[in-house]
Amino acid sequence: LGKIGDTQAISALIQTLYGKDVFEQYTVLRSLIYIGEPAVVPLVALLDDKDKHIRKNVAWALGEIGNIRAIPALLNVIQDPESEVRSSVVMALGQIGGAQAISALLETLYDENRMVRWHVIGVLGKIGNSQAVPGLLKMLYEKDKSFRSSVAQALGQIGDTRAIPDLLEALHDTDAIVRSSTAQA
Repeated sequence: LGKIGDTQAISALIQTLYGKDVFEQYTVLRSLIYIGEPAVVPLVALLDDKDKHIRKNVAWALGEIGNIRAIPALLNVIQDPESEVRSSVVMALGQIGGAQAISALLETLYDENRMVRWHVIGVLGKIGNSQAVPGLLKMLYEKDKSFRSSVAQALGQIGDTRAIPDLLEALHDTDAIVRSSTAQA
């Protein structure tokens, strides 16, 4: 049904998401991804579903579709109570690449969950908007060396010269991986 791409399959496919295991949900969502843009609005409606797996997988599917119409709905659930859902939303925003998501991503940069923060750093680098530089520079001084390394990489991807003084300082980091990432940045 997904490869055929007929929009009349959307409703039936969405109904089959319920009561299925994660693998079956993934397969159904993959079919909706093939259908593409016409599936965005019906998928967006599922972002407030009570099942965290559906919310997480729908966010992933919306990212795969890559339509900017999904951004407002994704921004509405970026503070979901489940860290898996927040991570999926962050990754979806990175795939869609919406610069309008920068402020919400910057707020999520200080999420309580380590994996969410790590994804936000990567997405901010991928989007490449210089608005992210001040927030990322604060993260360059985190205790966790993997964060410092990822932040240096993200700053290099963005390419904003405001990061140079802090990156020059990070060349003297105690960790060799951070120094290497900084040199590449």
